[in-house]
Amino acid sequence: MASKTDLANLAFALVGEEKISNIADPNNKAAVWANTVFDQAQDEILCMPHDWYPFRTRAQLSQLDDPAFGRYENAFSYPDNHIRTIATIDVNEDEIMFQYRAETRITTTGGRQQALKILLTNEENVYLKYIVRITDTGFWPAWFSKMVYTNIAFKIAAPLKQIDGYRVSIFTLLQDAITDGIAANNAEDMDVDENYRDLDSGNTEVSDAAGIVSSLRLRKVDRS
Repeated sequence: MASKTDLANLAFALVGEEKISNIADPNNKAAVWANTVFDQAQDEILCMPHDWYPFRTRAQLSQLDDPAFGRYENAFSYPDNHIRTIATIDVNEDEIMFQYRAETRITTTGGRQQALKILLTNEENVYLKYIVRITDTGFWPAWFSKMVYTNIAFKIAAPLKQIDGYRVSIFTLLQDAITDGIAANNAEDMDVDENYRDLDSGNTEVSDAAGIVSSLRLRKVDRS
């Protein structure tokens, strides 16, 4: 099982940095950079429009006592670890469609503002299928870890090496890691027809992944 430090060292291997013993070391420049971008690198992968099965879960939302806004009768709070909604579901966990809005409610307590992400709807009960943040890197499958540490490498290459060529080559590796990750993730699910035969037999995973990754673009760093 790879720790945060292990993943940082894998990222350093891609950019030609020396290994570290602790990602939280405040006296090591490379460690500071890796620690700074780590959570963002993970969240960017989680926020991609793909249903990563290790982070896919379901929950019933808690209704708020406060009145909702406008034409919506009910307000619900999102789970604390909610990253992105996949679908609304019913009590039987079947996907259903209903109108809702995701907004933010601002409250002030003791002179300090607090933000709460809420869901507004006219439904009495709300169940969601969503992507959750899991910070225990030992839980991550190898293909997800690869996407994250390659994304870390992409982010730290410029400040550590000051050479755009590193970013270009690592961006290609990141595209490949995402393509492989999407294909591996899709292989865990199966869609069947009325005769219970696999509709794609795994053949669409790679093409679907390639289509998503082809939309990624490398942005030039402005050093002026």
